[in-house]
Amino acid sequence: MSAAPLLEVRDLYKHFVLPRTVLHRLLTGEGDRVLQAVNGVSFTLHEGETLGLVGESGSGKSTLGRTILRLYEPTRGEVLFDGQDVFGLDAAGLRRFRQQAQIVFQNPYASLNPRKTVRQILSVPLALRGLPPRERREEAAALMERVGLAPRHLDRYPHQFSGGQRQRIGIARALAMHPRLIVADEPVSALDVSVQAQIINLLEDLQQEFRLTYLFISHDLSVVRHLSTRVAVMYLGQIVEIGPTEPLFEEPLHPYTRALLSAAPGQGQRERIILQGAPPSPLDPPPGCPFHPRCPAVVGEVCRTVRPALIERPGGRWVSCHIHGSPS
Repeated sequence: MSAAPLLEVRDLYKHFVLPRTVLHRLLTGEGDRVLQAVNGVSFTLHEGETLGLVGESGSGKSTLGRTILRLYEPTRGEVLFDGQDVFGLDAAGLRRFRQQAQIVFQNPYASLNPRKTVRQILSVPLALRGLPPRERREEAAALMERVGLAPRHLDRYPHQFSGGQRQRIGIARALAMHPRLIVADEPVSALDVSVQAQIINLLEDLQQEFRLTYLFISHDLSVVRHLSTRVAVMYLGQIVEIGPTEPLFEEPLHPYTRALLSAAPGQGQRERIILQGAPPSPLDPPPGCPFHPRCPAVVGEVCRTVRPALIERPGGRWVSCHIHGSPS
């Protein structure tokens, strides 16, 4: 692992403005609502590493991944890729960045253009790399073989493939740009269990072969534990804990991480922690620690009024919780 991170995210926010109708404004005097999807996220990712990103549905995982790639423009914050400010790039710089940073989407049924053949789908990134037609044909065939598909199927349309095969095509499309970073946004959650293991093994093999770096977004803790070098836990738009995979799974520090792991099958004999209530809405997040309305370990008024900082603990662990003190 290199000393300097490939990706550095600094205090990143992404809020969505949800406009009110004119009639609602006139009747109530209320302004637009703001959905606070990502609220001050910071982390680093080194070359060749896999960072697993976990949390409940609606915690902001996918929004974070897409904002890092500038598929969404940030509200504020910084993302540095190989030391370069992603949000400061002009159009040409953004094209170069997106050659090095690709995404594999969750739904292989929706992420491929149904009107284009696989050859046409793969030709777009290959053309962007500047390859002439003959080389595009050769590399498209090589990509199909590398992801476990037959080159003779290049002229088929996406609907002629199974879900697992479509996800392999999505992976091939990402590989076509020769990226260094891949954001894998729940890439196996829409697939049958029997197919999930094949895709996971493929991702592992490709990482070793091409020295890829993954931001692996998932709600499946067993998959994250198997794949990840480190794990980050998100709750209501914030990272509440991050650290090396095995120590985090064996001895979670944050109360939310403990509850999340206790609910997961196949993660050892843990006492089941039942959280009270539903997660707060990102339209109206609570003050203080975002987890305090459901936390079984609230220590007092400080949890309800002061947002805890993400502080470093021994062993490369980071946690955002008043139980573990404040940064020095």
